Amino acid sequence: MFHAVISRKLGPPLYAEFSVVHALLLALSRPLSILSGVITRVAVTGRSNGVDFKDTKDFCMKLGVILALAVGFGSAILSPFFKIFLKIDNILLFLPLAFTLFLLGLTAVWRGLFASIESFAIVSYSSITELFLRGVSGIILVFLGFKVFGALSGSAFGVVAAFCLLYSRRKQISRSYNERKREALSNSKFGSISAKVFFIAIPAGFFLELDLLLSKRFFSPHDAGIYAAAALIGKGLLIFTTVASAVVYPRLVEERLSKRGLLAFFWGIAITLIFFILGYAALKLIGKPVVSLLFGDKYVGVAELVPIYTMALIPLAVHLQIANYKGAIGGWAEGLWLWIILVGYYVSLEIFSSSIPSYLWVIFIFHLIFAPLSFFILYMRNKKTNTASVI
Repeated sequence: MFHAVISRKLGPPLYAEFSVVHALLLALSRPLSILSGVITRVAVTGRSNGVDFKDTKDFCMKLGVILALAVGFGSAILSPFFKIFLKIDNILLFLPLAFTLFLLGLTAVWRGLFASIESFAIVSYSSITELFLRGVSGIILVFLGFKVFGALSGSAFGVVAAFCLLYSRRKQISRSYNERKREALSNSKFGSISAKVFFIAIPAGFFLELDLLLSKRFFSPHDAGIYAAAALIGKGLLIFTTVASAVVYPRLVEERLSKRGLLAFFWGIAITLIFFILGYAALKLIGKPVVSLLFGDKYVGVAELVPIYTMALIPLAVHLQIANYKGAIGGWAEGLWLWIILVGYYVSLEIFSSSIPSYLWVIFIFHLIFAPLSFFILYMRNKKTNTASVI
């Protein structure tokens, strides 16, 4: 509903500008999304090794505050560079972006702690609350005349509400943690665990947003707006599949490459494929009326582009599930591999950016080739260490 309203109100050029800055917000927030996974892995490992909850919580809070400050203030400092590189006209658009990133860092700590005890209900409620208030606030601010700045500012309102909701339920975490704490098995280094998860997961976040982030750089404002509208629907399916990632993540940390761990991983893959197959079929059948309802008559060509874009994302969606597995059990080698192929992905998009169809072929072929290689590297490095620490 949010995108349906603001895309009509802003028109393709301004909607393209919003989409690019919003894609940057999502890309820069990736370390904060990763932070939730880091907190989950640290808390699950600490609980399994008999570490006191206070020690675990203190480490998590310090890490969260440091990262929130670094990403929030860092994005504000780098805003002149972003403005030039992404061809954004108004530098003030980066103010709500920086503020939202800071708040997301604080919220991510609590989401990770709740995920570690598999309390997905409260995590879901916080996400629903955040998205609802993001949408409502953004729409109101756009209609008040704040245009792209208003659409972006709505994000901050949503994150504040999510943080308050999670913080109000924090006592539930310590109770569940202590109930499930086991006898000490070995000494865990939280700092090392955190560094490995960040190193692995940051490139995976850029896989998710890189094509949209670069669209205004390669295409005209109008074509970039059309691409952004198609990406909204295609990435919507992709975001739904990340729910499966979040649910299986604690199990992957505990079970590693055991039969139960592999079963959880393949469950995530199956959910991903089912979502995309059903989504593609629905878009082929009712894509035109859906696009017309969402975007109106200004976005000619979106209905034809969306099914193709959705198909192009399928190998990427599988690759992200594999990257989630890497984040749960992987080490430095897995992370280095993802950084190397991220560079290759960027270069490929640069080379084949002459048209939208060639751009989509790159997305499809690149991840179709490298997703199975990523899993092979993960499996071969960890098959003999199911129950041991990652080297």
